[in-house]
Amino acid sequence: MEQFLDCGSCQGFVPHDADTCPHCGNSVVAPAPQKQSRKGLLGAMATVATGGLMSITLMACYGIAYTCDGGVDKDGDGFYLTNDANCESDCNDNDPNIHPFADDPLGDGIDQNCDGQDGGGGGGSGGGGAGGTTG
Repeated sequence: MEQFLDCGSCQGFVPHDADTCPHCGNSVVAPAPQKQSRKGLLGAMATVATGGLMSITLMACYGIAYTCDGGVDKDGDGFYLTNDANCESDCNDNDPNIHPFADDPLGDGIDQNCDGQDGGGGGGSGGGGAGGTTG
């Protein structure tokens, strides 16, 4: 893979084998070659292991990220019908105005936020089932 140098004048990229910057025409001095690190394979393995330990530590503290089982969102509101108790379920996947976090004005006879009852203001607690509207 070809490496590029940075032009000190215009900050443009210069091919490693060029003597002048193709953008501004100034001379480019190639940097001195860097020494190889002594840590080699063992050091690389330690770096990878450290990242793995950090991931395990975070999972132990916060838990493993849960992924919902997927589904088809027929009304395009970002929620779908699911039987997965760990996921917010859309109680009416034919109406984009009805989903677990919708505003739910009292007295219209429709459960817009899928909490099982009409009303209760905005942003429901979700988690309803595959119920529908309440009346």
